[in-house]
Amino acid sequence: VAEELNFGPTKEYFDAATSATLDGTKACADWVWISPTRALCLFEASATTFSDTQSEATLTITRNGQTAFTGKVHIEAICSPGSRKDRTYFCTPCEDGSYTDKINSVTCAICAPGSVPSADKASCVPCQAGFFSTDGRGACQKCENGSYTDLNSSARCSTCASGSIPSADKASCVPCDPGLVSIDGKSCNACERGSFPNKERGADACDNCQ
Repeated sequence: VAEELNFGPTKEYFDAATSATLDGTKACADWVWISPTRALCLFEASATTFSDTQSEATLTITRNGQTAFTGKVHIEAICSPGSRKDRTYFCTPCEDGSYTDKINSVTCAICAPGSVPSADKASCVPCQAGFFSTDGRGACQKCENGSYTDLNSSARCSTCASGSIPSADKASCVPCDPGLVSIDGKSCNACERGSFPNKERGADACDNCQ
């Protein structure tokens, strides 16, 4: 949160201040000078720092034990990416499953399918191969048994071609071991009694014994 101040004295004068408080209790953590006579007083705010309707506070600056400045200043939130403006002075973290990469955003957005919000909710991160996200919310999900994706940012997983099955990490397809076949691309199995793998077609069909 910041207080924008219009000072009469100069920047050098207030840089020598020993303390600065808002309404007698909240101390300025830092100054950001816009010009020699204009500054932002930065401090962390919580839901109980001010009332819901308060838009001004009294700033008191002391210098060498003496009051150097006192007066009304304007309260305004500076919300970082990952949070949105909830009130004039207060920032609220984006809800679970949403994000914002902008400063002072009033809304948070949903990530595109195939990606999910980062831990700080300030960006979207792509799902890695073997994982997917259909709606851009929550966390990336591992491909279900019998499916895979070898791409980043996948919104869905696919079935392997017959004769192969998903790898353990669901990020590729691997051929069936010798003597096994996969007709559906989901699992490798031995041919039924009285049949054997078709050598010409590979591991995707069984032929009956003659």
